Amino acid sequence: MIFINEHWRQTLVKNNLQTFKDIWQLEVKWVEEPNIRRGGWSGVSKIRLKSQGKDQWVFLKRQKKHLSRSIRHPLGIPTLKKEFENIKNFDHAGIDTLVPVAFGVRGRCSILMT
Repeated sequence: MIFINEHWRQTLVKNNLQTFKDIWQLEVKWVEEPNIRRGGWSGVSKIRLKSQGKDQWVFLKRQKKHLSRSIRHPLGIPTLKKEFENIKNFDHAGIDTLVPVAFGVRGRCSILMT
């Protein structure tokens, strides 16, 4: 499953970032070294996307086996899933927040582009 923001779809297509695999395998530098904890890792990259007439900058978070556990989710859920849900909840409540460009979970790997 991958969510792609309709306003960003053309830009992602133009940059060959249409699938989870395309985004996951993107070779880009980290903003800082990935955090290694919770039995996995989490890192952020800043990416320049070619757009119509101008470049657009986005942040890409990628995580592997980086889970958040609770009574509700004793086996854990990807922390990026929680972050994506919070962004949607804030937006629905009228609170200014990040714009999700793409989000997906595949096995123990997750991505969130904002």
